[in-house]
Amino acid sequence: MSNKLREVAIEGVDGVGKTSVATALAQLLEAYGEHTYMCNPFHTARALNEGVDIYTLWQTPEGASQAINLLKAAIEDERGHARRISADTIIYDRHWMTAFTEIGDNPGLVQEWGDEFPHTALLLDARSEEEQRRNANNHGDRWDAYEERERYKKLYRELSYAHREHMLGAYLITWIPEDFKRVARTIDGDIRYRR
Repeated sequence: MSNKLREVAIEGVDGVGKTSVATALAQLLEAYGEHTYMCNPFHTARALNEGVDIYTLWQTPEGASQAINLLKAAIEDERGHARRISADTIIYDRHWMTAFTEIGDNPGLVQEWGDEFPHTALLLDARSEEEQRRNANNHGDRWDAYEERERYKKLYRELSYAHREHMLGAYLITWIPEDFKRVARTIDGDIRYRR
């Protein structure tokens, strides 16, 4: 393992393919002989929060502060685990952009987050509006509602422009066979370019 743990975040709205791309990227890096560790800090934060999802915490300033602290602790736990297993690269399935869709531009919360910004790949759904609407609401979850997904897509795009220095790029997912591997290869090339 190199002295420095490389960190990459895969971001995007629910259902865009983050886990599939993160898995394909991990497999690609492993094929190059790099040991990878993949995690979702939001799942770890839920475990640290006694199994309660942190999304409800974002509704108040005090709750948002608690959510940030849980996420920072979760990221540190995951980073520690990656180092213990001698990983070269940690791949986050969600990270700062997901948090910032809730933090917004609240200066106190942005400052509380600090400088926790790994290189980030933003996945964008390239399917037609009709296909996206057809696939929305499949689970009855408000996150799957087309309008809610559009609102979050806009937030992710705005964040990618505002924080360009942390972005590897934005990658279109077309949902054709082999698409996740194609995007993973492109992200890998961008990671190597940014070294």
